[in-house]
Amino acid sequence: MAKVIKLGKKDDLVSVIQQIKKLKDKEIIFELEKGSSLLSSSANLKLLKRTGETLNKKISVTTTDRIGRLLAIKAGVLADQTDDDLKNLAPRKSGPNPQKRIFADLGSKRPRVLPPATISELKSIKPKKLNRRTLKISAYAAAAILVAAAIIGVVLPRANITIYARSETLNRDLDLKVDQAATATNLGSMTIPGKLFTKEVSETQNFRSSGTSFLGSKAAGKVLIYNGTSNTLTLRASTTTLESSGKKYFFTKDVTGIKPSSAQNNPNTPVDVVAEQAGDSYNLAAGVKLTISNAALGNRPEVYAVVSDAISGGSATAKTVVSQEDLDKALEKITSDLIANVEKELDSQTPGTKLIASGVEKEILAHTANKNAGDESDSFDLTVIARIKGLTFNQQDVVSLLDQQINSVLADDKYIVEGGRKTAQTEFKDKDLNLGKGTLAVKYGTVVAYKVDAGNLARILAGKRSSEIKEILLSRPEVEQVDVKLWPFFARKAPRYNGKIYITTVLSQL
Repeated sequence: MAKVIKLGKKDDLVSVIQQIKKLKDKEIIFELEKGSSLLSSSANLKLLKRTGETLNKKISVTTTDRIGRLLAIKAGVLADQTDDDLKNLAPRKSGPNPQKRIFADLGSKRPRVLPPATISELKSIKPKKLNRRTLKISAYAAAAILVAAAIIGVVLPRANITIYARSETLNRDLDLKVDQAATATNLGSMTIPGKLFTKEVSETQNFRSSGTSFLGSKAAGKVLIYNGTSNTLTLRASTTTLESSGKKYFFTKDVTGIKPSSAQNNPNTPVDVVAEQAGDSYNLAAGVKLTISNAALGNRPEVYAVVSDAISGGSATAKTVVSQEDLDKALEKITSDLIANVEKELDSQTPGTKLIASGVEKEILAHTANKNAGDESDSFDLTVIARIKGLTFNQQDVVSLLDQQINSVLADDKYIVEGGRKTAQTEFKDKDLNLGKGTLAVKYGTVVAYKVDAGNLARILAGKRSSEIKEILLSRPEVEQVDVKLWPFFARKAPRYNGKIYITTVLSQL
């Protein structure tokens, strides 16, 4: 379905052409108001049509303006053409103008004859002679005016035209082979040279501790066990856990002879429990229910406990300690830094050398910390000794080979911008460090631009107004934007004769 766009009276031809280029629709209908500047000439409508044809788009217009509809028919872009439009387009017959006078109707009139006295007076009048100096001054003044006019009209005018060629980012996902046996990039096999690297390295770093330990007393109290089964139970302290709101409690000793009971009749006696950790958050009031889980019993909801005597006495002070998670993260961080440091060292020796984590095999030979897990400390040191073995490659080889591959399939009217922004995200899909080979997956991005043929543009644009220059250039699909500067300030057109039309082509983005 065609996209309909309503345009106002102030929408000019240049802005509409830019809209056509930006829209992705293949069929566009512009609804024009009566008095729209686009309806001032059928040439405007024809240029819209040609722009659409260049971009493989169908451009049509619709309007209520009678003259505008006739111009649209002539341009071949009227979307809702009717028979009445064709009638209005037919030429009208014109009859003789009754008010137009014919020379024969004027009759014959006698010419006016001056009296003899007047004729003799006229003959006696002689033209006044100019002196030589006056003639010279007049001649010099006329020559100066002609020279000034020539300078202003021919020599001085110039036009500086800047054409912004369309450019875009081209992204490709490709696989390359990295091989230590290769000596140069190979477009046919998509291979780049690689090198094996092995080195023992060490690193010591300081890390902040994030663990928390509560030092103080554990809460304790009594609970009454409810046994909803038909069997007498035994719950051992080492395999039984009581829990309430995520807090865990344990029996102080094995509990035996737990008889079947109900909420109305419970023959069992309260037993002692103690909190898992210190802290007042483990204190529980009487009547709080706790779930019971046991290695042999499993999780049986009909077997539970209720606080009979409040669980109290819990208090603690929070202390920062080294956690096992702190030690694990520190080891991972140092190992990653070791690889990065090796890559930096290789790059300083051979610029562009890449050693990425997916192309590395690391062996931790030793690691030691000056604090153990659970030790109270705000920080700790960790030392790691590792053997790094990996397959390296040069980033410039990746860029060069991918540019060659893209150029081999790139359209003739485009080119890769030299010095444009390039991105290459690399990761080994597989590797064999014994053979020194691997498959490298690359997400590559580069800037390509459209070629602009400016060879005969100066001749085409000579004598054109600024608006006409923009219309001509923007109708080309390879042109994104145009800037026109005419000099002197009063100039309205590009010079026609002196050839001072300077055209510069730049990229719309990099």
